[in-house]
Order: sequence, then structure tokens, then C-alpha cells
Amino acid sequence: MYYKINILLEIPLTAIHFTALWLIFYKLFYQETKLKRIMLIFLMLLYRPLCIFVNPFFYFSLNMVISTIIYTVFYLLLVILAGGKSSRFGTNKAFAQLDGICMIERVEKVMRSLFRKLIIVADASEQYEYLGHEVFQDIIKGSGPLGGILTALSVTDAKAVFAVACDMPFINKSLASYMCSLRHDIIDAVLPIIKGRPEPLFAIYSTGCLKLIKNTLSEGNFKIMDFLSFIKVRYVEEDEIRKFDPEFNTVININRQIDIERI
Repeated sequence: MYYKINILLEIPLTAIHFTALWLIFYKLFYQETKLKRIMLIFLMLLYRPLCIFVNPFFYFSLNMVISTIIYTVFYLLLVILAGGKSSRFGTNKAFAQLDGICMIERVEKVMRSLFRKLIIVADASEQYEYLGHEVFQDIIKGSGPLGGILTALSVTDAKAVFAVACDMPFINKSLASYMCSLRHDIIDAVLPIIKGRPEPLFAIYSTGCLKLIKNTLSEGNFKIMDFLSFIKVRYVEEDEIRKFDPEFNTVININRQIDIERI
């Protein structure tokens, strides 16, 4: 009977382990060289039969653990916040060009490979439809970036959202991937912090923040910094950031026309 059950489980369990290992070792650590890919393939081929041989119970238990890791670490929604008024910039800075590429397109190009789904929160949805992603308008109009995060958390079935502003032209994908690996259910947010200043618009927020954001906005307080003082935050310190982005270019954002000229 045991062998019949094992045969029935052979295909789905093999698929689960191959997918799990690929996501954990390739997506998380980005093993992009040919040699490392070959090593990963050997690991995938040997890992499962070794687990069964050594301890069948361990194998099936580990399968559940890996599935949980995939769900909690990788099941994040990317939201690009493009609802700002761009009053200091003069025009919609999401479409301001740097090296011939719009700001929002630069963000989308860098970040899209990390997430299974991407949405945009903006005031005018028709302007962004050409990007091919769902566009949502703010649930609470004029509520700023905090309102954009509220909208994203309200429409997703993911465990958390990675919120990024549309005007950050030098985002480091490896840093974003590292931040995703830090997220778990006992914290509410993951934010980089540089020179004592958190960067709330390149950050991860869990769905556990939803109620508190609603309460904060209902009080007429649109400041993300005030909201952060009420949640559990995992701050990514400078030493950690420097491993991926030594110059801290990720947190550079564009507020005025002159900012583009200086780059």
C-alpha cells in the first residue's frame, strides 16, 4: 500500500520540489552563471531521492515547509505608486524620460521579474493601460502614497505588497529580492533606512497593516512616517543595503525637473 501511495504522489511531489528549489535558489539568490545553473540542476535531481532514502517522514514534512516558504516569501504583489500630483515637477513625472525611457517603465522593467503580479495605483487609469498591468484608482482620493498602499492591500489576495514609487530610476533588483527574503508573518513591514531616515516608498507592507492604515487616514493623517510608529518594522540597515547598492542609488527619486538634469 505504501508503494502505491508513493507512486501516486511521485509526479506532484517531484514537481513541487523542482519548483521549490528553483524558486528558492534561483529566484532568491539569482544564480545566473552557467556553472551555478548546472550545480542547481544536480541539486534538484539528487535532493528528493536523498530525502526519501534517509527519512521519508522528513521528506514529506520538508515538502510542507518548502511550500510555506514559497507562499510567504514569494507570494507578494508589486504595486507601483503613480498617483502623485507631481506639483513640484510640473508634469506627470511617471512619464518623464531618462535616457529615453519613462520613469515608470524603468521601474516596471527592473521589478517585474521578481513578482508574479504587478499592479499600478494611479489617478487616471487610462494613461497606464499600455503597460499591460491592472490599474486601480485610489479608494480614498487625495490620500497620497499611504492611500495608494491602502488601495493595493485592499485589492490583493497576496500576503503583502511591495510598494515602490514610480519616480525611482535606479532601483536595485537584488536589494528588492533581499528585502523579499526578510518578510515573514510576525512583522508588518520591511523598509530600508539610510542615515536614520526610512524609505517608505520602496518597502514591503503586509495585509496586517490594512486596518491601521484605514484608521490613520480616517483621522485625516496622510503621513506614512506617523503610521510606521504603530507597526512592527524590519529595517534594512545601511550595512545590508551596501552589499547590493553601495551608493544607495535605489532611494534616489525625482521631484523637480532639475533633478533629472543633475543625473
